[in-house]
Amino acid sequence: MKYFIGLIVLLFLNACGKMESMDDPGNLVPKTVTDNPDLPQLLINGTILHTEAFGNPNDPVLIVLHGGPGLDYRSLLQYQELASDGYYVVFFDQRGSGLSERVDTESITLKNYTEDLKQVINHYTLSDTQEVNFLGHSWGAMYATMFINEYPERITNAIYVEPGGFTSDEIADFFGKTFQPELFSEWMNDMAWVNNGYSSDSHEKVDYKQAMLVANVIVHQMDNEEHPAPSWRWGGMVSIHLPRDQKEFDWTTNLAAFENEVLFINSELNTVQTLEHQKGLASHYPNAEVVTINDVGHDVLYQRFEECRVLILNLLNR
Repeated sequence: MKYFIGLIVLLFLNACGKMESMDDPGNLVPKTVTDNPDLPQLLINGTILHTEAFGNPNDPVLIVLHGGPGLDYRSLLQYQELASDGYYVVFFDQRGSGLSERVDTESITLKNYTEDLKQVINHYTLSDTQEVNFLGHSWGAMYATMFINEYPERITNAIYVEPGGFTSDEIADFFGKTFQPELFSEWMNDMAWVNNGYSSDSHEKVDYKQAMLVANVIVHQMDNEEHPAPSWRWGGMVSIHLPRDQKEFDWTTNLAAFENEVLFINSELNTVQTLEHQKGLASHYPNAEVVTINDVGHDVLYQRFEECRVLILNLLNR
């Protein structure tokens, strides 16, 4: 019996040791550019971003903006194929997101995000007159709108996939509809288990918990199906603090100055960002169109690559 008790104690201490090592880079979530120098990276506006570009730098630029806030561009990488269609395709994990450097909460501001995107564009363009287009998914479409509202003359065209809102009031309404608890549901039980098992005293643990939370929300309320889109790592602190902790804002005040075309791609199965919701957001732009892709949810860019590629090229090539 004493040997059995000794074995249990040894296993317990070993388990505790493994729990303590979760904070070590790469054990709980993938390493960021800070811990893995082999990752493609770029110093932008005081932070190191995980970034890649495909195609001819002389071609029109297409900046791909991932969702979140806090997600990464892994599920969007198939759009590098647009390089063969004559576009210089740029991906980057946004500040504090994906595999980019983790930052202090003080630097997670809309002002910094705008400056980051401005510097990314400057880095990947050869002149101020080179064509720049946006492909933004979810939060990425909101990010693009924030930038266009300030610099409407710099962007040629934009393709948006199910943004949540363009003003602080619209985003508050969006979050209210998205994060509605379903008591005693399986995904709420999963979240309770994660919250009890993982404290939030490190970026690694915060990132892991946020990935669990958002994946469950998207599956149950925005996709209504298995959620296959891959990702590397969530930026938990960014997801928590941006843009909900920012002051009131309105990214529509100068959109009337953007007369170029904007395409909104809507998914049929998303019960939060519905067709009506997307038409309301599109109305902020003077020249916008909404197209629905049937029998798919919020991850339409990943799940329906070929259909989305056709729509994107139809707009860009005009």
